[in-house]
Amino acid sequence: MISCRDSPLRTSAYAAESGADQRTLADLSEELSAVRTATLLLLRSLPEDAWNRRGVASGCEFTVRSLAWIIAGHSRHHRQVLMERYLA
Repeated sequence: MISCRDSPLRTSAYAAESGADQRTLADLSEELSAVRTATLLLLRSLPEDAWNRRGVASGCEFTVRSLAWIIAGHSRHHRQVLMERYLA
């Protein structure tokens, strides 16, 4: 298994092709809210024993619990980018 630090996953390529720059802030905000709600519903529905399950994504091993933390951090990162680039 490769190190997660060496993972070939690069999000900038996805972001460049997403078309987000062609959408309104209101539309992006609505989508973010819907995805956040769906994510919270999914995480709340997991049984206790699911949180320690392990799997591999992008060549890196993760637990379900670690993915929840990564999702939360990713969301926080994007809020900070919005504040710095567009709302400051």
